[in-house]
Amino acid sequence: MRTRPEFRDVTKAMGQAAVGALTIGMLRTARRFDPTKTANC
Repeated sequence: MRTRPEFRDVTKAMGQAAVGALTIGMLRTARRFDPTKTANC
């Protein structure tokens, strides 16, 4: 089933924004770990 182009564009943009926000969150979380202890693990 085909979707309308406007709906597809909006959902694609929302999906990309969600992936970007998740990536930023993961990077910020990883930065909080102690590098020495993480390397020894």
